[in-house]
Amino acid sequence: MNAIQDFCKELFFDVLAAIKGFLYGVIVVGLTIGMIGVMIYLFLYLKNVILS
Repeated sequence: MNAIQDFCKELFFDVLAAIKGFLYGVIVVGLTIGMIGVMIYLFLYLKNVILS
């Protein structure tokens, strides 16, 4: 019975770790896309300000 409880506990912690890793990945990818978007926007904005 102890082995089954240990297995379930480890499985639960593995699922939590997988969820945390997935959320971390989504946040990092989202921030990266956001930063690239801001850099493109600033580049185009400054190009228009300098040329006009």
